[in-house]
Amino acid sequence: MDTPLSRYTFCQSCQDSASALRIDFEEYLNNKLAQARKEGRELYVLDIGIGSGWQWKKFLLENPDVNFIGTTLGDYLLVPEIKPRAILCSAAELHKHLAPDLFDIVVSHYGTHKQEMEALENIVHVLKEGCEAFVSGSGTLEYAPLVELSVFERWFGQWAGM
Repeated sequence: MDTPLSRYTFCQSCQDSASALRIDFEEYLNNKLAQARKEGRELYVLDIGIGSGWQWKKFLLENPDVNFIGTTLGDYLLVPEIKPRAILCSAAELHKHLAPDLFDIVVSHYGTHKQEMEALENIVHVLKEGCEAFVSGSGTLEYAPLVELSVFERWFGQWAGM
């Protein structure tokens, strides 16, 4: 089963509870959506590696005004409501399918499939300046210092307007 949106930014491999909880991602989404609606703008969300998309079904049915795209390596498992919002591509191919500076939020919960560096490059490409991305998973960057915000800001902050 797919991870619920509320636990989407949790670190499943972390041993202590203090580092395991990042934020309640569903609450974060609702707050960002309320802010966008108040400002009269649309919210653009990308999920890299959506699995079946089950975790997004209820949220998107309740919030059809969210501009959502999910990527998948195969659409055979997708729930029917998500299929029209999914594109077939890997984390390393986002730049081939999506416009630059498009998304307010990019998330990937164990969806980069050992393409972390390519995923980060592509996330910076599709993310609007000053907006936020959440990436969790395992692979080549699992224990790298890049996951620390201060390092991320030093490497990508100037370009991303942080």
